[in-house]
Amino acid sequence: MRLIALLTLLISFSVISSDEIVAVVDLTFITDTEIESGKMCFDEKPCQTWSTFILYKAELKNLISGLETGQYFKIIYGRHSYNENAIENVKVYLKKLEPNNKFGAKYQVIRLE
Repeated sequence: MRLIALLTLLISFSVISSDEIVAVVDLTFITDTEIESGKMCFDEKPCQTWSTFILYKAELKNLISGLETGQYFKIIYGRHSYNENAIENVKVYLKKLEPNNKFGAKYQVIRLE
């Protein structure tokens, strides 16, 4: 039983890389970047923008895994963007972005729960 628990713990740590964090945050809308994050295509019609990257200010409520020392940082999200809605107490999986990226964000959302 202990071996299974230890293996589960080790696997869960290996899933999150050093450039990723999992945290509970509150998200506050900053701006729609108008940079396309997804397309929608039907039959022979030209594809259209389905979503754009939205820039949010994240307030760290609970760091679950990874390293982050700031209470506030900027993130982008591009799938099913929530536009100007605030999102509270959401669990996010974040991937660190390169410094000086075109969004001005520290992380990109990989998944929301």
